[in-house]
Amino acid sequence: MIKKINPKYNTLEKVLEQLIGKDDFKYSIQRDRWNDDFIANKKCIVVKKSKRYGAKIRFIEPNTVDVLGIAPSYLIPDRGFLSYFVHLAIREGQSEVVVKTINNLKNI
Repeated sequence: MIKKINPKYNTLEKVLEQLIGKDDFKYSIQRDRWNDDFIANKKCIVVKKSKRYGAKIRFIEPNTVDVLGIAPSYLIPDRGFLSYFVHLAIREGQSEVVVKTINNLKNI
């Protein structure tokens, strides 16, 4: 889900400061190992509800972020045939995290 944000929150660090404490999720800035554009060392905010349910926030343009559901655990495969079935099974929980994260971004 794509969301426009206030220009004063133009870095991951500033967005992270606004999100911490809004819910019981764990937030951190990490290397984006889920990226689809294969840009090395790109960073994102990881929103973690549990090892299976999470989301990532990344800038796609200035003042525009994209929130995507992810499996934050290193034990769950990110690519391949098995990954497809695992992600089907956890899709609903990931969607919940994405929606709550978008709601937390409303005031930013």
